[in-house]
Amino acid sequence: MSTGGTITRARIDCKKMAKTKYLELFLFMLEYVYERFLRLIRGVEHIDEEYVEGKVVIVTGANSGLGKVATLEFARRGCTVIMACRNVQQGHIAMEEIKKKTNSDTLLVRELDLADLSSVRKFATGIRQEFPVIHILVNNAGVYSDADQLLQTKDGFEMHMGINHLGHFLLTNMLIDNIKRAAPSRIVNVSSTNQLIADLDLDDIMMRKATSMGFQNSLPYNNSKLANSLFSMELSRRLYGSEVTTYSLCPGLVATEVFRNFSPFRKFYTKINLFFVGLTAEQGCETILHCALSKKCAQESGLIYRFSKHFNSAMKRLDTKMASRLWEINYFGVVRDFIMGLHATPCQLAYFLFEYIFEHILQLYESVDGKVIIVTGANSGLGKYTAEEMAKRGAVVIMGCRNMTTGKEAQNEIKEKSGSTTVELYSLDLSEMASIRSFAATVLKEHPVIDILVNNAGISLNDPERSFTKDGFEMHMGTNHLGHFLLTNLLMESLKKSTIKRVVTVSSTACVMSNIDLSDLMMDKAPNLGLANTMQYNNSKFANALFTKELAKRMEPFNVKAYSICPGLAKTDIFRHYSPGVRGLMNVMSVFGIPVDKGADSILLCGLAQEVAQDSGKIFRFSKHFAAIEKLFTDEMAEGLWELSEKLVGLKKPQ
Repeated sequence: MSTGGTITRARIDCKKMAKTKYLELFLFMLEYVYERFLRLIRGVEHIDEEYVEGKVVIVTGANSGLGKVATLEFARRGCTVIMACRNVQQGHIAMEEIKKKTNSDTLLVRELDLADLSSVRKFATGIRQEFPVIHILVNNAGVYSDADQLLQTKDGFEMHMGINHLGHFLLTNMLIDNIKRAAPSRIVNVSSTNQLIADLDLDDIMMRKATSMGFQNSLPYNNSKLANSLFSMELSRRLYGSEVTTYSLCPGLVATEVFRNFSPFRKFYTKINLFFVGLTAEQGCETILHCALSKKCAQESGLIYRFSKHFNSAMKRLDTKMASRLWEINYFGVVRDFIMGLHATPCQLAYFLFEYIFEHILQLYESVDGKVIIVTGANSGLGKYTAEEMAKRGAVVIMGCRNMTTGKEAQNEIKEKSGSTTVELYSLDLSEMASIRSFAATVLKEHPVIDILVNNAGISLNDPERSFTKDGFEMHMGTNHLGHFLLTNLLMESLKKSTIKRVVTVSSTACVMSNIDLSDLMMDKAPNLGLANTMQYNNSKFANALFTKELAKRMEPFNVKAYSICPGLAKTDIFRHYSPGVRGLMNVMSVFGIPVDKGADSILLCGLAQEVAQDSGKIFRFSKHFAAIEKLFTDEMAEGLWELSEKLVGLKKPQ
């Protein structure tokens, strides 16, 4: 492996290594030996596989070891396999050998040096043009050195972190659109049990300030393998709703060329270990194939596997906040590389700068650690994703849910994904004024100060006949608008006490098709219910925007900010009550929709971003000011709706 330079580090004094580290290492070894023994007893397990003939698969490091075996197995199944190899000559030798064994004529060798980001970009650019869809990406290539000095890649990264992690991080991100087009598709990252003894410092991921190289100088490698799993975990979160699933795995102690850079003594020591508890490349590859092909795994994402089973010891040590921060550090490193002028055209620079700014706009967000945030309709869709994001940022999240069963399931899932212990669940039925008052009273008793209110919950029906709430309001207007109107007003005094004090109300682009009439808000006199009977929904969403406009004006003296947002055609279950025909049409249209996380971007922007502090009362779509429809919301209509709503929900007695 070519390197750009070295940074000398003294060998570790093993006598000074903490006894707890030795104990940990011993226990991890015992666990591995036990699982290895079980693997020998049970033999090869049958995988209920997906049918992958004709699918496009990329395997990095495909010229030897695990990568070569994986390539052979994919070729046997009729896949088109792209062998990404640093040594093209060895790649062609491996390809010919695999062709003879499989009779496959769909193998291709392409040059890829993960130690050189320009090589990664060149490879990815060519593949994107040649293969519009990629079904499986196996990030397998890796390097492992026990040198007593830090080695560098051509781009100046610590060698293990640069090759094993950052190279694959860039490759995956450059190919992600092609992978999404092939959905359902999979990304498999080969990690290692060594991640259990990592000591990754996110303020020094290149270990320039490290005082030791770890046990047998393995810390740089261990850290890179932990980064593999953190990357897989965060990638899974970011791809939520896209049908792209991610996996990281430990193949076991496999006899491959990854140990070729070891010192003579370490090679001898490793050979002894391999003799007693090692695996063949074919055995180690079983977990790769399990993650890439198993039908069971298709329902899982972001997890770690060993011996084709969940690697729970490793999962327990992963931290979602650490995964998120590592992603940001990685992305900034890529952009910085462009800014420094390395291998970049002006167009590439502009593209990556835009991508970076879009992805990392959260860096401009207010800190919500310890802040109290209410999200209505938090058991699914946009609300659930928003609640999870707030929980990851350390907020006290209050989930207002009508269905407590699904609410409890969502609460447990959010806690698990975010690592938060401050996610609370309360019953809230926005179609019933009594439920809203009870919710507000209960929450205010526990939380005198509310920092952010996200009015997200909503209903959309397309029945030819109108439905009504328990209080006699038309169902859409009563739930989507009046319910949130009452809730916001009941919580307003507690919002005023906050230092953030923001109200975000989810509207919809459908509001442009509204024909709202304040003299007939419940549509008692309406001659028809509009296209596909959606006028009631459209009017309620228009009311959301009017409410926001007037709320911003009335709360300006108290510095309470209010925003309405159009999430776009996000893939949620809001159309679940539609008739089969219209629901089918919406399902077809959802092909052009956006994942839930992208739909929630505008909620997070308006709830947290400092840059929109001066835009109170406005409506946003795709994280931008939706100026094109602002003129629809007149001051007169906004004030009129507010006064009418006050009377309807009992905040103001009729004159």
